[in-house]
Amino acid sequence: MGLLNDLEGAIEQHPAVNGQQHSGLVQEIWQKFGNSSEIEKLKASAHSQGLGGVVESWLKGQNQPVNADQAKGLVGEGWMKEIADRTGIPQSIVAEAVAKILPGVVGKAASEGKAQAA
Repeated sequence: MGLLNDLEGAIEQHPAVNGQQHSGLVQEIWQKFGNSSEIEKLKASAHSQGLGGVVESWLKGQNQPVNADQAKGLVGEGWMKEIADRTGIPQSIVAEAVAKILPGVVGKAASEGKAQAA
C-alpha cells in the first residue's frame, strides 16, 4: 500500500471528508484510473470536451486543475454516483474531491509507466 499512502499524502484532502474517506476516494480513483486503458478512455473523453490539454498536463505532472463539473464530465455522473453510494459521501462532495484527486492519480499512473502523454 506504499503507492496509495504516497498518493493520499500528496493529494490535498477535501475539507468536508475525513482521513478515512479521503483514503477511500483515492483508492477508488486509483482502481479506476490507475491503468492505461482507463486513462486512454479518460483522454478521449477529455479531448471531446475540450479538456485534452488539461489531462495531458496531468500525464506530464503539471496537474492543471479542473472543477467539480469538469471532473464529473470526464469520469461520468454514473461513476460519481456509484462512489457516493459506496462511500456515503454526498455526490457534490465526491465531485469536488475527485477534481482534486484525479490529476494526482493520473500523474502517478503516468510516472509508473501506465500511461503516456501525447
